[in-house]
Amino acid sequence: MASPPTWASSASPHLRAAKDATGRTLRHLPLVGDSAYQAAKRVKESLKQLVATTSLFETLGLKYGGPIDGHDVAALERALRDAAAYEDRWSSTS
Repeated sequence: MASPPTWASSASPHLRAAKDATGRTLRHLPLVGDSAYQAAKRVKESLKQLVATTSLFETLGLKYGGPIDGHDVAALERALRDAAAYEDRWSSTS
């Protein structure tokens, strides 16, 4: 049986690291950093809308990390840690 998806399962660690580095680089551009970062986010979301269908969770602005077997304590703990790390990462970049 495959392990259940978690909050971090949608992207590989290398892809997430590249995405984070790109965001940091854009935000630190002189004069246009924040604007460039916001524009890149809008372009990404627009492209995503063109090629991918949205789920109910995404429509509501929520990240979906399931399904997670609530009886598998290790998987549940991992999912909660991933969700907390995800929230910490994005709340510190706002």
